[in-house]
Amino acid sequence: MSSGDATYLPIKNTAYRAYFPILDADGDPVPGASGLDSEVSIDGASMADCTNEATYISDSAGSYYLDLVASEMNSSCSLAEIKSNAPGKTTVLTMYPVEEADYGTATQIKLASALTNIAALENVSTADIVTHTTSALVTIDVAQASAVAAIVDYAQASALTTVDGKVTDVAQASTLTTISGHTDNIASVQTAVDGIKTITDALPDSGALTGISDETDKIASVLTDIAALENISTADIVTHTTSALVTIDVAQASAITAINTIVTGVAQASSLTAVDTKVTDVAQASALTTVDGKVTDVAQASAIAALNNIAATDITDDIDANSTQLAAILTSTAAMEASYAQASALLTAAAVKTQVASALSSDTYTELGAGTATTTASISTKLSYLHQVLINKNTSTSVLASIYAADGSTTVMTSTVSSDGTTYTKGRFS
Repeated sequence: MSSGDATYLPIKNTAYRAYFPILDADGDPVPGASGLDSEVSIDGASMADCTNEATYISDSAGSYYLDLVASEMNSSCSLAEIKSNAPGKTTVLTMYPVEEADYGTATQIKLASALTNIAALENVSTADIVTHTTSALVTIDVAQASAVAAIVDYAQASALTTVDGKVTDVAQASTLTTISGHTDNIASVQTAVDGIKTITDALPDSGALTGISDETDKIASVLTDIAALENISTADIVTHTTSALVTIDVAQASAITAINTIVTGVAQASSLTAVDTKVTDVAQASALTTVDGKVTDVAQASAIAALNNIAATDITDDIDANSTQLAAILTSTAAMEASYAQASALLTAAAVKTQVASALSSDTYTELGAGTATTTASISTKLSYLHQVLINKNTSTSVLASIYAADGSTTVMTSTVSSDGTTYTKGRFS
């Protein structure tokens, strides 16, 4: 016997597999019931042990099956009782094996079984439906056509009584109505499958999904940069600020030195009253008018500026530009010095000690929820877990230790426990 013996309808004088639950007094399924005893009555005769015993379906909530041999189904009614030890209650199965005289040929019964299989399609995934539906519908259509033809042939040959071409057998009309109903059901299945395919055809293509993935990667990169900024410590800020101030001080000193050099040069250019008698530049010699070695030409200053290729306006513009830059540097430096002074005041030993004392004695911390205290958790997290273990409600059975939240009902952590009679072992809380 096999699972294939479980048909939509039991067939007379044919092996049959029946599935059923075993329930307790409250109507709840009983898994793995013990003391199973299966008996059967054929057409109201005395109960007798079944050839096979009921079998529990592994890992089920309380489902079983019973394989009845052909002789146990050779009846108009086979009634089976399956008894078990408490808490299971006796389960009664009433079966009416069918034959052609009751519901038509075996082809009709196969059609009913096919309809049951169609209903099972509801549990198939969308991808499977799209892949296999066309083939399945062709098979169903062929089976349907064959079954209907066989039913009509049989009904016409054995069940119709006609007078002057009119049907007088009411049973025939009922049979044809039932067949029509099943045909409509098959058509409904095909319509539903067509609707599913329409939905799958409308799903977005891989290109759209790739675009979404690219934008998600960009967002993830930005979040990574933000997380890196959150990891910068106060000590890092102080270190980099000090380095920046040193750099600014050096740049400031260099700028001041350069400006002083320019100012000195301008002063020297404007205050010259004599020219060395050993001038080698012919242009200079021809331009100067001297009397007893003294410069008498007021234009000497302009000539000297020309010789040095320095224009007075150029020097003035350079001084103004450097002065503006120096003023900006001095302003930025003053602001950074003020910030550095403020940070230094906040980072004194006394200030740090005050903040630490406040965190330990005044600040409050929310009780931790369910989770695992990792080896790299912060000290505050580890202390919170230790507090909950020591203060909150805890329970322990032979296999499980539990720690609860302050409300006394929410489980925060559990640990497996065991004992071999010599060693007591408690696992890691999680």
